[in-house]
Amino acid sequence: MDATRQDLVTAHVRRAIMTGHLHPGDRLIEQTLAAELRMSRGPVRDALRLLEQEGLVQIYRNRGAVVSMLGLRDAYEFYLVRGHLESLAVRLARDHMQPADIAYLQSLVGKMADLGGAEEDWLVAADLDLAFHRRIVACSQNRSLIQSYGAMDVKINALFITVKQYLPARFFKMPERHQKVVDVFRAGEWWRAEPVVA
Repeated sequence: MDATRQDLVTAHVRRAIMTGHLHPGDRLIEQTLAAELRMSRGPVRDALRLLEQEGLVQIYRNRGAVVSMLGLRDAYEFYLVRGHLESLAVRLARDHMQPADIAYLQSLVGKMADLGGAEEDWLVAADLDLAFHRRIVACSQNRSLIQSYGAMDVKINALFITVKQYLPARFFKMPERHQKVVDVFRAGEWWRAEPVVA
């Protein structure tokens, strides 16, 4: 039951941050959240720790939890490493990717194109982006790579918050950028996918 309640709190706070109802610097008070969601403080505390691992919250000893975001440098470093892992995934996936995988990637691009840029769409966009790249990584069939990438993908929402803050125009380029990846996969020109996969 606690795990389910923790998930509820995590989703509630994550959505509030991603949709702009909570901003960097806003305090997250355990007691207030617990009362708002009608539960004990234990699941709230656990959820805030999880959100800290995701990069959406910073917990200070005497101040409590505060909404945070990746700085530009941290976001760039994360994006750089993530891109290299995805490039490796492309090389390893070329012998394993099936037409059904390409069709799935194309369906995600279609959903990205349907987004209009509303606050709620940023949360959906992060989920679609993560699903897209996870599928490519899964097609690598390399367990070490899948595990390493999985350890990073928890920060995808924090990355999107930074993009939303500093580079909002990238949101509207998402379908085009991801379509390029699908196109080169469909053509079997794997070497062309590496530069555009991130």
